[in-house]
Amino acid sequence: MNIPVGFQTRYFRELEGDVPPTIEKRGTTLFIPCFIRQEEREGVPLYKWFTAEVPFRGQDVSDYDRCILQAAREIRAFFYATPAAQGEMRDDSTWEAHRQAVRSSFPKYPGEINTAMVRWNEIKTTFWATIDTVLESVGKDRSVLPDYFNDSYMVEWAVQNKVPADVMKAAEEVLVRVSLNLNANGRNWKELFA
Repeated sequence: MNIPVGFQTRYFRELEGDVPPTIEKRGTTLFIPCFIRQEEREGVPLYKWFTAEVPFRGQDVSDYDRCILQAAREIRAFFYATPAAQGEMRDDSTWEAHRQAVRSSFPKYPGEINTAMVRWNEIKTTFWATIDTVLESVGKDRSVLPDYFNDSYMVEWAVQNKVPADVMKAAEEVLVRVSLNLNANGRNWKELFA
């Protein structure tokens, strides 16, 4: 499993080994390897993962997927991190992306849909479709834009590049809606560029 976009790895210890990790039970605690990735180092397989430490409540440790599902709530709680880490993520405007990455990675039941991620993806798609429409109206593509910009920059860019008034008016309306939706969903403008 790849590390999901938005997951803040800096708050967790990454482990590695030359064999695939397994669930371990020590006393009343389960150590569940999550976000397991296989890489190679000098032609030798290498596994990397983060371990969630959760209470043992009778989960089926012989079946990895079943155990993950049975412990989803506790795994989420573990990866939401400490209150101090959450505070830092809020200060850095990364908390909501992290929280949603964790929620999406560990559904509570098979087929659970994270509606907050669906909304986020719609916001992001709408934003970039609008930017592409503005660019196409003057025969340009995203390569002419900086890696990051805000709505004021885009409006100024549109004026300088003589974007048709009707295209710009429609784009400004969408950009206002995107800004409002970002705020309403606990997201921020920077995340549109991740």
